[in-house]
Amino acid sequence: MRPRAHLAAVLLLAVLTLIASGCSAAHGGLATRTSGSRSAGVAVQPTRLVTFGHSYVVGVGASTPAKSWVQLAAAGVCLPLADYGVSGQVGSQVAADVHSQPLRPDDIVAVQVGINDARLYGTDPARIADYGKQITDILDTLAHHQVVLVTAQPLVDYGNFAPFDQGSAAAVAAYNAELATSAGRFAYAHVVTPTWDPATDIAPDTVHPNDAGHAAIAAAVDRELSALGAKC
Repeated sequence: MRPRAHLAAVLLLAVLTLIASGCSAAHGGLATRTSGSRSAGVAVQPTRLVTFGHSYVVGVGASTPAKSWVQLAAAGVCLPLADYGVSGQVGSQVAADVHSQPLRPDDIVAVQVGINDARLYGTDPARIADYGKQITDILDTLAHHQVVLVTAQPLVDYGNFAPFDQGSAAAVAAYNAELATSAGRFAYAHVVTPTWDPATDIAPDTVHPNDAGHAAIAAAVDRELSALGAKC
């Protein structure tokens, strides 16, 4: 082979080798899709607002589901919502739900619990202490997430709906204090207290928030979510 032709052949072979190497790198193995992965070319699961708690979280008292605080809060920061609220729940039941639901790495979690505990057990110190343990358990489980904890709101009348008739303003305050104490041990736990007027923000059933009450809770949650970087 003549020297010039030989050089051209060598150059052509080098180019083909580089092309083949690039194709191998691009297609030699499929990336495993993992939730929250940010690898180039891999679909990323969106950050969600995931909610746990009692009937307020379900949306009881709102005139339509769209006016429940969880839906308002998710829409307010443009996050998809995964709602695992269950009516009637107390702290231990919410903790069990948090354990049982698989979460994505980027999920932000909001929890509202405590009013049913206060209405069931009043100011029983043992029950309040146990509630603190349940909050700690919830936060231990959610160690890799930002968590917004919504305080229990005071009611006007605690005497309805036995056995949920043992509550009082003092009981609600005690449970909220226990919530704050437990949450204070975790840097990723954020306690919010909605601006709440029990005279105007409660539905006719005397227990659940009406549309104004749900909006007040959503506004408090959204302020915290925005501070955490969740914005439209």
